[in-house]
Amino acid sequence: MKILDILREEQTKRIESFKSAWERYPTIFLQSPEKFKIIIENNFMIFDFEMDPTEIGDFIDGDYKVGTRPFFETFLSGDTWELYDHQYWDGDWESALNYHVDQLRENAIKEHILRKAQEDGADPERLEDMSLEDLINEYDEDDGVIDALRQSLEECEQESYYQEVHSKIEEALSEYGDVISLNYEGAKINVNLSNVFNNFFDGDYNEMLEWIEEKGIDIKDYDSIFRELLYEDPYGEKPSYSFDDRWHADVDNANFNSVLSYRLSEFMDDDIIKKIS
Repeated sequence: MKILDILREEQTKRIESFKSAWERYPTIFLQSPEKFKIIIENNFMIFDFEMDPTEIGDFIDGDYKVGTRPFFETFLSGDTWELYDHQYWDGDWESALNYHVDQLRENAIKEHILRKAQEDGADPERLEDMSLEDLINEYDEDDGVIDALRQSLEECEQESYYQEVHSKIEEALSEYGDVISLNYEGAKINVNLSNVFNNFFDGDYNEMLEWIEEKGIDIKDYDSIFRELLYEDPYGEKPSYSFDDRWHADVDNANFNSVLSYRLSEFMDDDIIKKIS
């Protein structure tokens, strides 16, 4: 198929024919700036770019060392416990009890505490006048309920932190294209290399072809081309990751109560556990 034959076709069919020719005979489009312009203007150079966790910091600003490893690598590996510094504070478990515990778990906690109080020979009339907080303070053996509330709160705050940081990293990477995945394996981004080329050379197709010839890179090796273009401009403005110091954890109540059920099941009687499982 010749370029002139394609030019005689209707536009939609013409683009499809150009794309087919590009897939089979890419070097044809390196013969002149006018031909290469077809590839750029029709966005034929689109691919899924992959980077491993150690490379994230090469593509976005804001990385730093956590011990011996970069922050992004540490975060994506799942080691968020060493990144998020949860602090226990006076009133933390009470806050969790009052603002996050649902009625089902509250009833279970109360039943558990009353059972322990009665085993200790507590006065039933006195127990009726006590709030749940007071009951926990006085009859929670080995701080089982208190620790369950605190640990559930910590785990949910940890999850909230992970979601916030993950979204910020993804937001920065999305400046390169649509982020397909971002996890312990690294990132996969759908990159429009045609746009990258166009922006890098300000639409100068002569310069694009000269650069390709100078580098000697296979024109279909999109990964190498993308990396080389970024390497050529190491001091260019990269997307930036930043974390707002004013951020505070947003605890999801459903998740909190699910975690709490697991924590409570470690020491409560089976008949109570069944009610919250």
